Amino acid sequence: NIAFLFINIEGNTMGIIKILLFDLKYILKNNIKVCTIFVLFSCISMMCVFGVMSKYKDSIVYIKSIEKYKCCYNIPITKGGDSIETILKEENLNLPKLKEKIQVDENEEIIFYDCYFERELSESELNSLNKKLPINVYWTYQAYKVQAESHAFLLVVVLFLFLLVIFNLLNFYTFLIKKNAYRFILYRICGATAKLVCFGTMLIPICITAIAYLLAVVMYIFVLYPILHSLDSTMLLLNWDVYLISFLAVELYTIVMNLPHIIKFCNKRRVLQV
Repeated sequence: NIAFLFINIEGNTMGIIKILLFDLKYILKNNIKVCTIFVLFSCISMMCVFGVMSKYKDSIVYIKSIEKYKCCYNIPITKGGDSIETILKEENLNLPKLKEKIQVDENEEIIFYDCYFERELSESELNSLNKKLPINVYWTYQAYKVQAESHAFLLVVVLFLFLLVIFNLLNFYTFLIKKNAYRFILYRICGATAKLVCFGTMLIPICITAIAYLLAVVMYIFVLYPILHSLDSTMLLLNWDVYLISFLAVELYTIVMNLPHIIKFCNKRRVLQV
């Protein structure tokens, strides 16, 4: 009966809204098992994506935080010998100006300093400096950088999980749209415009994705994140802008990929064939 309402619906905004909402409710109600399973699997997939994105974001923050160590070198000197200032100012070493020095450790024989220079030391400068010291200097930045680069694979994992979620979304909505194709064609026969049918059909993926996404955000914040944070205290909780951007990306991809199927069901040739 709802299809016949399209005959006299032109210009009636409230009537259009009521029909679209009723149609959405009807489709969801008649596909409740499929939609429930999809929402659960989509929720779990997005929670995994959020977890990896948060860890990746943590890696990016870590990499930015170690930039200050680019000109920092851990230099050991012997107790009772020349001071750190005397060694670094030797003319034959020709080292850049020392901006700051911080004592970080010491043992019975050696004192260790983190020394911040105006620029990075060249290999020849490091070699000359090492000849004056009890043990070799190490580049503080390099030590942190190796650890930071070990997290680089997370970007690949994030992209893989995100594409997996997108692929599942696409398959689900394609199935749901094809299953209800007869309804869209019937609306066209009863006088609904192609734009109205397209808009009404796209409400299905928009609403279901919004439900799954909102559930994923809530479950991640209150369930998965506390677990991950207990295992790795460096885990960062994502900002709302990250949630919003990823949500819009999923919605936009879903709309763009499903729109050709919907247009095919709504075109005049398909309606005439029916």
